[in-house]
Amino acid sequence: MLFRPIVLATFSSILAFGVGFNNLAVAIPKNKNYQLKQLGRQVPIPAKIIASAVEYAANGSKISLNNYGNRYGKSWHKANDSYIQTASVLGSDTQRFDIPELIKDLDCGRWCPDMGDGKFYINDWNANNVSVKWQNPYFKISLLFESNGREIKGFHTGSFKTLGDGGMPDVNIDNARLDIYVKPVATNGGLSYRVMNTDFKADIQATGTCRVSRVDVCNTVFDYKNQIVSEVQNKVTALLNNQSMRVSVAEVIQPVFNNIGANNITKVSTSGDFLVVHYE
Repeated sequence: MLFRPIVLATFSSILAFGVGFNNLAVAIPKNKNYQLKQLGRQVPIPAKIIASAVEYAANGSKISLNNYGNRYGKSWHKANDSYIQTASVLGSDTQRFDIPELIKDLDCGRWCPDMGDGKFYINDWNANNVSVKWQNPYFKISLLFESNGREIKGFHTGSFKTLGDGGMPDVNIDNARLDIYVKPVATNGGLSYRVMNTDFKADIQATGTCRVSRVDVCNTVFDYKNQIVSEVQNKVTALLNNQSMRVSVAEVIQPVFNNIGANNITKVSTSGDFLVVHYE
């Protein structure tokens, strides 16, 4: 297929976000519909432009997961110390939530002595790196978690003796990422999105023995990780589905369409690495 490059107006509004596209050339297919496109009914926009604008706007957003604090009694739980914070361009909203401590009974059976409990906590596990890529037909929003220190801390408590940090293994979680796949859609005359799926990947390794008093605590801790990830996925999905967040994202990318006169978007379709924007 032949392509005829046309140069859109300088994207000064995008430059205001710091994306850095000057005199951007967009290739428009040369076919029967070319005149219609030139009249302003539909136009292909490289999806990476939208991805770059959203990624820049999301810079400064953060997920912080922690429920580990000072000891009181037989617990190190710090309530409501986890949060999701959006960047200033997206509203500077902070949503706090609680992650309960994990308690594992170390009772190995009827004829075993009571060995107390294993208790586990999330220790300052953060994601503050956001990337947005086009993966046809979706945008993939990736939240990349740091891999510093031990992300899950384990402690032992007992009726007669408490071994503390030395009595339970800790857990390292490395190369963790949460991917959110969103589909571009037209809503209220602008470009919006619909959350389609989420996926979490990570490398997990215990730092000590998994068997304590004949009880495998690592399987329990790995299940705990899954519970935490599920909670984060639900929180992030709810945040992205919030109407105010949709409006904020639409406002970030609308200048891209204003520059070509697409002020009332009626439909969005995809073609390879392009969004085909239909407008009135």
